[in-house]
Amino acid sequence: MTATTDLIVCTRELLLHLNQGLPEHEREAYIKKTDNLLDQRFILMRQVDFQSTEAQKMKDVLLKQDRAIKQLLDQHQQIIKDDIKRLKVQKVKSKQYANPYEAVGMSDGVFYDKRN
Repeated sequence: MTATTDLIVCTRELLLHLNQGLPEHEREAYIKKTDNLLDQRFILMRQVDFQSTEAQKMKDVLLKQDRAIKQLLDQHQQIIKDDIKRLKVQKVKSKQYANPYEAVGMSDGVFYDKRN
């Protein structure tokens, strides 16, 4: 196989992997596989001579697939950001539930009125 063919195969494999969606469980393995596929694709892209006629023919297909990959990666990134934000809020809420009087201005049993 040529480098261009390898690149197309790797890109398709990455697209299929990303189209499976981000799983609720086993995310670390999913992200690790995605990272490995992206690394392989990066190496193959450096090996391809885009001046050749074979690469020129496949250029449009690769660009279209690249846009789809970027969109899926952005969606996965947003999902992960939302989950991190939700976990931070959940952590704060559980801390407030465990100690509800922590936010009140009390020191050594003395209540300080903040209006004066």
